[in-house]
Amino acid sequence: MKYSEANFGHTFSTLARLLRNNLNHRLQEQGFDISMEHMIILKILYRNDGMSQNEFAKLFSKDKGAITRIINNMENRNLVVRIPAQTDKRVKLIYLTPYGKQIRSDIYRIVDEFNNHIVENIPPNELDCCLTVLNKIIATLKQNIVADTTNTK
Repeated sequence: MKYSEANFGHTFSTLARLLRNNLNHRLQEQGFDISMEHMIILKILYRNDGMSQNEFAKLFSKDKGAITRIINNMENRNLVVRIPAQTDKRVKLIYLTPYGKQIRSDIYRIVDEFNNHIVENIPPNELDCCLTVLNKIIATLKQNIVADTTNTK
């Protein structure tokens, strides 16, 4: 396949959509009513429970309304709870619920299985080459972007 900007952008777009849709399906199949976006927020809270909605808005480069809708959705699923900050009651901190904490190992297992499945037929040397190229692209883009939303490992 000959390189072109259209192929490159289309391929990345297709990959992102397929990853999201397939992971969402896997999570649903395993009985978890959460999306990839919810899962990313959960993973961040597993490392840093008690972040503010504003911190999430900055991290994801989304407006406060969009983050509020996502957090509302997660609250309705009993994954997180909002608690006013002690220093400023206007600031709402997001904490994991007991259920949100309980599903951690299951979520990580599903994601690990998914990640292993999508690369199982790719020889290690090809995968290494692909990751090297992708990391170079990420490094280039990081020099030119306002916010980095990739720190979700």
